[in-house]
Amino acid sequence: MPRLPVVLSAVAMFLCAAACSSRVESPRALFDQFVRLHTEKDFSGTWDLLSEEGRRRWTAAVDGSRQTLRKNPNNPKIAQQYQVSDQEFLTLPADELWRRAAAGTDRVLLGAKVVAEAPAPGEPGVVQLDVETAYGQKFRWFVQEDGDRGWRYRNTQPLQLEKPARPE
Repeated sequence: MPRLPVVLSAVAMFLCAAACSSRVESPRALFDQFVRLHTEKDFSGTWDLLSEEGRRRWTAAVDGSRQTLRKNPNNPKIAQQYQVSDQEFLTLPADELWRRAAAGTDRVLLGAKVVAEAPAPGEPGVVQLDVETAYGQKFRWFVQEDGDRGWRYRNTQPLQLEKPARPE
């Protein structure tokens, strides 16, 4: 007979899967859900909030980095960014690399807020959300409607080159 913690874990995973796969009705609701999952370290849940285009872009970036790593092995930036060995980076699927890259960044979105929302110029169906973190870093989120799944995250673009000092 399974122990209670195992059963509770299974129930929690089922509930999260149901919540993560539900339709997201607006760009701001998507942002709020993404921030909640990210700060709770549910990086599988944040992967589920990527649009198909977002997943394609992430996978293409990983594939490009894999080509670079094959030409220049032992790149310490890979281990630092993705928290994996070179061999793991070359063999793990893109969604697992997403989870590992996000690990350790769970506090970066804590207290972040949307400061502006507008249609993305020249990109029908895409909305840009200007976001500011609690310590002043600014970046732009691009989100798009993704069929029956509603709004989904596509990618982020920094709005400043220098990071402000984090408050102590």
